[in-house]
Amino acid sequence: MSAILQIVILFICMNTILKVSFWDTKYTLLLGFSTALFITFIYPYSIEQSQVSVRALLKNQEIKNDIVVLLTIESLVFMGFCFVKYSKIYGHQYRHVVYKMLNTYPGVLIFPVIFYLFMQTIFSVPGLEFRQTAILFAFILIFVIPLSAFVVKKLFKDEDFRLEVLLITNITVIVLGLIFTTDGTLVYKNIMHNAPLTHTLIGVLILISIICMGFFWDKILESFKNR
Repeated sequence: MSAILQIVILFICMNTILKVSFWDTKYTLLLGFSTALFITFIYPYSIEQSQVSVRALLKNQEIKNDIVVLLTIESLVFMGFCFVKYSKIYGHQYRHVVYKMLNTYPGVLIFPVIFYLFMQTIFSVPGLEFRQTAILFAFILIFVIPLSAFVVKKLFKDEDFRLEVLLITNITVIVLGLIFTTDGTLVYKNIMHNAPLTHTLIGVLILISIICMGFFWDKILESFKNR
């Protein structure tokens, strides 16, 4: 189950970076500062936790049910952003308001993910003082988020492609959220209860391969159109 959790965390980070890649650089810097400020506020609480308590929380079925509901809601919001970005049928004012609301939403799940990663960092480097670890972690966040968004924007300049990837990754997050609750009572009916982890990883690899094929196919069609 820890492997599934790590995959979910990876996709949440990917979703956030893809989402903010549509922002201006100054706003991604603001998000970086916000996450750093978040670390400075929660680090006194995080140092009171232990690995045992964290594992106990993640094994709590009610908490896992809440997590999968939040994953579903946030993924649907991101998917709504993709559709509104694509949409040409709404009037200018309606589309403008909806787009502004969805575009300015960076996602809230990145904050508990950062909290979890920060606690794992504390457990991994016990030799450092907690305050030093918090300052270093916050300093890294200030630059990692804006830099990652900038690199994604430069590597994939085609906004349509980034929207397609964002849409697919959010669908994947919803599916992974269902897998995350496979033991015990489920929020939704789980049709992959007996699916081994290797099948899940194979599915993720197939998804990534399809994304890459779509990217290169789009480039090939564009090259033919330009001839």
